[in-house]
Amino acid sequence: MYTRTVNYNGVIRKEVVFEAKVLSINPNPRENTNGKLYYVCTLEFEDVNGNLQKTFGIIYDSNIQYGVEPGEFKMCTARLDENENVYIQVSHLPYVEANLITPEAFGDLLEAPQPVVQKKAPTTRVKK
Repeated sequence: MYTRTVNYNGVIRKEVVFEAKVLSINPNPRENTNGKLYYVCTLEFEDVNGNLQKTFGIIYDSNIQYGVEPGEFKMCTARLDENENVYIQVSHLPYVEANLITPEAFGDLLEAPQPVVQKKAPTTRVKK
């Protein structure tokens, strides 16, 4: 389990990446406001205190296409939504913390993305 900071459309958010066991997947897809299909699933994971927790998450159809089955352990990402509810997204990828490289490994060489400010090109007048 680890945390990372990400920029979503100019909003900086902290996420927790962790491993969870997929217990079940509802076979009926739902559609979000962007038109993407997703499935609700039941997950089990060990919290920071070592206790097993059961909760719900979502798996996008694009991840289901790679093959996600109940009983498998997958990488999950938890973040707070605009109403401070925990939102959990499940990947088709296995969780591999051992290969995780953090920004600290690169010292000051990496910088967080900055918004691009478009400046208007200066105009010059030609005297006649």
